[in-house]
Amino acid sequence: TTTPATVDEALPEGAFSESVSGEELDTTDPQASQKRSSQPKSTAAGGPGTIMARVDKRITCESGASLDIEGNVGIYPSIEFEGGWSLLHGPHAKLVGKAEASASLSAAAQANASCTFGPKEIWSKVLKPYVFSVGPVPVVLIPKVTVDLSGDGSVDADVDAEIHGSITAEAGIDYSNGEAHPVSSFDKGWGFTPPNPTGHAHLGGTVSPRIDVLLYGVGGPRLTFNAGLAVDATVSAEEPDPQWQLTAPVSLKAKLAIPVLKIDSPELTVYEHTFLLASSDDTPVQGQIAFDEFPLDTTITDQYRDKGVIFAPDV
Repeated sequence: TTTPATVDEALPEGAFSESVSGEELDTTDPQASQKRSSQPKSTAAGGPGTIMARVDKRITCESGASLDIEGNVGIYPSIEFEGGWSLLHGPHAKLVGKAEASASLSAAAQANASCTFGPKEIWSKVLKPYVFSVGPVPVVLIPKVTVDLSGDGSVDADVDAEIHGSITAEAGIDYSNGEAHPVSSFDKGWGFTPPNPTGHAHLGGTVSPRIDVLLYGVGGPRLTFNAGLAVDATVSAEEPDPQWQLTAPVSLKAKLAIPVLKIDSPELTVYEHTFLLASSDDTPVQGQIAFDEFPLDTTITDQYRDKGVIFAPDV
């Protein structure tokens, strides 16, 4: 008879360190992968290893009006996964997912629309398994990329807006001594079409590419990259022209779950910021700048535009 054993029972000590790029996670045939192995690294513009998804959703509101969210998402995922255990020390592990992503997102709502949608899965793809060994024990990683969509609108006049851009984001968790520590970095470039609202409005949409790393085909770490668009406008008797602002809320979340090492961390928000893209009022917002929401060595450019400050050259 045999008794199932966990990895740390089968191997009293062990360690691993693996890095997987987007090309290696591609699901195309192996010969095509070998042919492009000498090519430069892909980006999210649609090259090898890039996963493309279409966003196109019409949400019907109770009033009969509708909220439209559409766009395109391209994501080039890569994974860094390491860990270890020994008789004298508990397990430690680190998972960092990097995503080079390009996206366009637009939202539009008809007058008298009020509704909420999601988050709801709109697209998913299981990628090629990646196998490595810790001593005699094979470890199988099966990455899965999912795109979730959420949106909400509450408007009394037609409104629409659009943003496009690219991000390079890193989200992960470093787990040791029974504690989980966030790992993050974020860089971006935005472009936008400003709204032209004629009344009160709140309109938003968020696209959330998610990377699940399934260990042996079951539960494992999860990385989520949330990128959104939001328009807020108000009209008053004193100000007949709408006062509005266009923002891009961004958050990165990570959860590290490795059943074979008995590690299960809570989901952590490793990065969160709302970028002000444009507004009807160019008056700077006063306030202190502490820089404490960014990791060490972050390049500071226009992250504090909402406070009326742009750093140039880069700081």
